[in-house]
Amino acid sequence: MRNLTRPFYIALIAILSAALSFTACSDDDEDNNDNIESSGTVELATGDSYSLSQGVLQLSNEGDSFNTYALILGSSGLDWETFSGIGEVVWLVVYSDQKPLTNGTFTLNTSPQANTIDSAFSYFAVQANPVTMESEVAYKFMPGQGDSLTISKDGDTYEINAVFPVAASDEEQTTITSISVNYSGELIYDEAK
Repeated sequence: MRNLTRPFYIALIAILSAALSFTACSDDDEDNNDNIESSGTVELATGDSYSLSQGVLQLSNEGDSFNTYALILGSSGLDWETFSGIGEVVWLVVYSDQKPLTNGTFTLNTSPQANTIDSAFSYFAVQANPVTMESEVAYKFMPGQGDSLTISKDGDTYEINAVFPVAASDEEQTTITSISVNYSGELIYDEAK
């Protein structure tokens, strides 16, 4: 298994866990969320495809010139309330001048700046454990031609589309050259609600 543990991941997990511990929803919020069907796919250049059924958007740091968000899309095997399970995860660290984050186009970058995604902390993992950050295989998103993420929001529904050049973790050789991510639905623990 690949271990993706880094100090930044640990900090984001702690922030996300703390936020989840203190988040409460009213009955009205729960009723509204039940009407939104969330679904998506991750497609590898090889033709392999994985389903996504849930997402999390969490403001993890508010800055002077941009804000840092954890945008996590996952399969049905993951439970964000208990931070448990095994499944597929798209993990993105997004920098935006927006608060709340509701729309925009973002590109991968090696240094933090507004309207970018931090390539050092963004990846797709197969059969991942959100606590240990271990996975069967992980593909790191790399800056390159054609890398982009678009986010748009209508009501409580987000549309997220991305195409990223990739590299496998731990310098594992791979024939994967790109990964497409498509997601439509709600993002839980979203400050924009």
